[in-house]
Amino acid sequence: MDIIIVHDKNKITKKVADVFQAMISEFDDINSVLWEEKQYIDTNPDVSSEQYIIFLGHTKTAQNLISSPTFHTEWVKFNMKYGWIGKRAILFVDEDYKFNDNILSEFATLYNETFNKELQIETKHEKIDTKKTLKDKIKELPLPAKIAAGAGFTLSAILTGGAAPIFTVVAGFATTGIGAISTATVGSYYIGNKIYKNKLNKDKIITNSYQVLIKHFLTNGIKTFLKIEE
Repeated sequence: MDIIIVHDKNKITKKVADVFQAMISEFDDINSVLWEEKQYIDTNPDVSSEQYIIFLGHTKTAQNLISSPTFHTEWVKFNMKYGWIGKRAILFVDEDYKFNDNILSEFATLYNETFNKELQIETKHEKIDTKKTLKDKIKELPLPAKIAAGAGFTLSAILTGGAAPIFTVVAGFATTGIGAISTATVGSYYIGNKIYKNKLNKDKIITNSYQVLIKHFLTNGIKTFLKIEE
């Protein structure tokens, strides 16, 4: 089965589309190609109505399809949404969605459950015992600092001014890295919170959202969309 993935050429969705395609390739008998929306529009007259197409991001075509009364919303959570109409699926993140502290906490929980279930959500502003293991230190980080870690921020660099990263994200999956945090106090909570919610780092939240969205679609939605029987 062949699938066309059409993205909106946004700098975030363009990168996410590459990861999306790689993850789809793990399904047996499914092949995919990446197109920018312009390529789709130019080729559209020759595209069969039987062709499965997934629109990623805020393409003009996707917005037209979503406005149709026959569009089926399969899943929506916070700023994330996917659904389909016939053989056209749409996955997108609302970039203007407003996160308050409670929603941000819920999103962090969802993100950690999706990619790293062993991370524990805490909201206490505790000082970290530097003698503990790296794993223990990460578990005891206050919420916004954990979010920053899960999103790929270099917390040790934030706290020490240039240490090696303690946490990285590869294709949306959290993996431990090299280095350690020398100290983590209430100040780290403030820094992590400010950095994650800062308007300048809005792209990081959007990227994380697309990671969760794609993972959910591939786990719970794609087989229904493609009418693949279990």
